[in-house]
Amino acid sequence: MCSATTGSPRSSSSGFPRWKCARQPLCTAWNELQDIRRHLTLRHVIWRSFWHRDERGILKPYWQLPYRQAFHDGVRVALLLVAVRWALSGQEKPGSVPALGRRQARTVLRIATTIAGGSPAIADVLDNSRCQPAGPDVLDSSPSQPSGKCERPVARRLRTRRWPGQDRTRSWPAAYNLACVYAAIAQDRSRRLEACRRGPEEARTVAEAERLEGELRDLVAHVVRSLDFALNNPECEMERPSEWIAHDPDFGFLRSRDDQFSAEFRAFLNAQEGRDYPPPLSTQQEAVAARRWPQGDLVGVQTVRTGYIAMTVAR
Repeated sequence: MCSATTGSPRSSSSGFPRWKCARQPLCTAWNELQDIRRHLTLRHVIWRSFWHRDERGILKPYWQLPYRQAFHDGVRVALLLVAVRWALSGQEKPGSVPALGRRQARTVLRIATTIAGGSPAIADVLDNSRCQPAGPDVLDSSPSQPSGKCERPVARRLRTRRWPGQDRTRSWPAAYNLACVYAAIAQDRSRRLEACRRGPEEARTVAEAERLEGELRDLVAHVVRSLDFALNNPECEMERPSEWIAHDPDFGFLRSRDDQFSAEFRAFLNAQEGRDYPPPLSTQQEAVAARRWPQGDLVGVQTVRTGYIAMTVAR
């Protein structure tokens, strides 16, 4: 049984400290993610492949750097999500808060910039809490890119890092987890904005509300960019992503709101739902589709009333 669920202390060789408060879900998630990441490092994959023959088929893909790196990037951003949620909860205690290491914080901030463009929101959350990554110089060492959309095409960012410092990743779980990170920060900024609006109308309060409004729009845009990066990844394994996003509690805050800030997210979700469930074709469209592919090139043309035409091309 894993020590994260039993509460027994155990040292970690993955570069992350372990936390013993197993009663807290965030601590348990942190420790479990560490164990998973350590279990699928290259040296452990090689050792377990030779020592446990029944695991060779499962571990075989992780011998390849692209597959292994994409998995580790997803775990890194998942650890970032745990750290951000802990920082935003306001219940941290000295000595019991998960902290990203110096090198891991630099890597995960570079991955976040590669996926959704530059944004100081994550660094601000980590810097303003006790779970900051081993010093402020780590936050300053993130890629120097202004807040906004990444100008590099997705095809150039969807690559494997061969050298340290390269701004690229091919991990769709990292992009999806990053969208959850930005959604959590956006929910916190929304609560702060409502508190400012309920307060007295002073010059300082009005300026703070305007700053939070701009930051909230930027965070929602980063949520959409992260999800778009994940869904446009050829290796994405989600079927009908709109259902995953619509039932994910991390995005419940954006789905339930009907204001100007969540409009971009709801438009993205509606567009994705339209791609997952296209409207039924009319009789005229079906006739045009049937004429486009002659009978000699097809074994059969079957009209499916759920919204598309299923065709099997004769080989």
